[in-house]
Amino acid sequence: MRRKSGREGAVSFTFDGRKIECDAGVSVAAALSNEGEFHLRTSGEDDQRGVFCGMGVCQECRVTIDGVHGLRACMTSVRPGMAVQRGGIPGLSTSHAEYQIQERPAAVEPELLVIGGGAGGLTAAAIAAEAGVDVVLLDERPSKGGQYFKQPAKQDLLHESLLDDTQIVTGRKLLERVVRSGAKIVNSAEVWGAFSPGEFAVLDGNGSTIYRPKKTIVATGAYERGVPLPGWTLPGVMTTGALQGMLRNYATVPKGRIIIAGNGPLNLQIALELKRAGADVRLVAELAKPSALTWIGSAFKMAMAVPRIATDGIAYLRGLKKAQVPVRFGECLLGITATPDGLEASIGRVRGDVVEPIESIAADVVCMGYGFQPSNEILRCLGCSHQFDDWRGHLVAERDDECETTLPGVYAVGDCAGLSGAPAAMQDGILSAVAVVRSLGYSVSAKHDAEYQRALRARPRHRAFQTALWTLFRAHRFSTQLATGVTTVCRCEAVTLDDIEAAVKDGATSLGGVKQRTRLGMGPCQGRYCASNAAEFLADRMGEAVDEYSFFAPRPPLKPVRIMDVVGREKS
Repeated sequence: MRRKSGREGAVSFTFDGRKIECDAGVSVAAALSNEGEFHLRTSGEDDQRGVFCGMGVCQECRVTIDGVHGLRACMTSVRPGMAVQRGGIPGLSTSHAEYQIQERPAAVEPELLVIGGGAGGLTAAAIAAEAGVDVVLLDERPSKGGQYFKQPAKQDLLHESLLDDTQIVTGRKLLERVVRSGAKIVNSAEVWGAFSPGEFAVLDGNGSTIYRPKKTIVATGAYERGVPLPGWTLPGVMTTGALQGMLRNYATVPKGRIIIAGNGPLNLQIALELKRAGADVRLVAELAKPSALTWIGSAFKMAMAVPRIATDGIAYLRGLKKAQVPVRFGECLLGITATPDGLEASIGRVRGDVVEPIESIAADVVCMGYGFQPSNEILRCLGCSHQFDDWRGHLVAERDDECETTLPGVYAVGDCAGLSGAPAAMQDGILSAVAVVRSLGYSVSAKHDAEYQRALRARPRHRAFQTALWTLFRAHRFSTQLATGVTTVCRCEAVTLDDIEAAVKDGATSLGGVKQRTRLGMGPCQGRYCASNAAEFLADRMGEAVDEYSFFAPRPPLKPVRIMDVVGREKS
């Protein structure tokens, strides 16, 4: 489903020999999803996989492009005439270029390195650069804005339904401020190594570059939680954020019937955005079922904290009702099965931590949105201390009031330090940037000091809003409870719940012990979608509390990286 504004700049490529036409600038994943092509690779014997996270984290959408294996369809833009093939299928040919060891480039030594181009990172980079600081901003995506301020890959890819969208407009203005500030922006830059006290190895289009900044602001955001349940690895099953990214970045929506299930207000927002863009949204199943008293109390607290955002939430519900999209509270996705006609989603009614099946609904796309996990690998690799927050269900970085971590000179901004939302991330960005400006000996202007004072006042309100919001959407946090014995928990290595149980019976008492016996966490996503669930499973079995040491210890490479990209360059 393309935007209604036309097909200017259309290009074509092939997918397993089939000709695909799409708008210039879209990702391979978006172009294929737009055509109903969800099966992108095969894992093992005949385990079909497709787009899941849509943001380059899960690595599930790896395809072969022009003979090069392992390229992520969600992170690769379409090029005219490219030949795309499903990944993971034996017998595909690969071109073998010769490489030579490249000379080690001199390290880049900016005064401030900002890692992450979302709400917090952009804000911090702009303010520090405006103050005269030498700033380099790295972001792994080709377009900036992060998950909250998602921007179209090209301006003519902005869907008509989003022309006046507040998040896009605000994000565009913030990006323009960064450009005016003089901060150097490095697109498609992936940090694959972080070494204390502050050295970073980065793939940035020039091979692997070493950055040694005087100060570092980590603003890497978050990614969506995975909840293992039967059928969650099937093509056509993806996160809600993946679908929102296709719409906001590329003005595309997959064809067919869409079901959205999970926990949290983002699902309501995305359902309404998709419907307004012409998508066929059949149901929103929300895990939480707040009482009338909780509705009243939480709504009052949110309205007192940040009235504008509280009003947005009410508008989502009203909009969905007007569009005749059913929103059913206290219901949950139990599993998905493949059918000749697409997918069939089993929906259940939630009673505490028990879910009773009530119906099955036919669909073409099933979206799962169960909250987020902080992208804290860089912080943890550097040795910044964290504490496990049981109420929020994730690790939270230890920081002072200006976001400096336990490692001097390293600041953690926004959701990577603990989920608090984009507005609070922007306040973090202001406070950390001013702190860096002062620490480097630059003067703080009256304008920046005013922003600093406003941020000090605003941040507690946004945090109070988040607390009230998640009190409203409070529900049982499922980890592996919806999985059966044969359900895959580790998507990359096809480790099932039965495999984990067997490892525990064999004597495994830690995540590392399970890893040694099953390969859990050893695949391309490096445990991002299995570690938290497995850690909670083990803690329950061992009768222990989850803490910082319940998880894998991050180590380089933080993301999969080809040796040739690190040490070589193609011979001419």
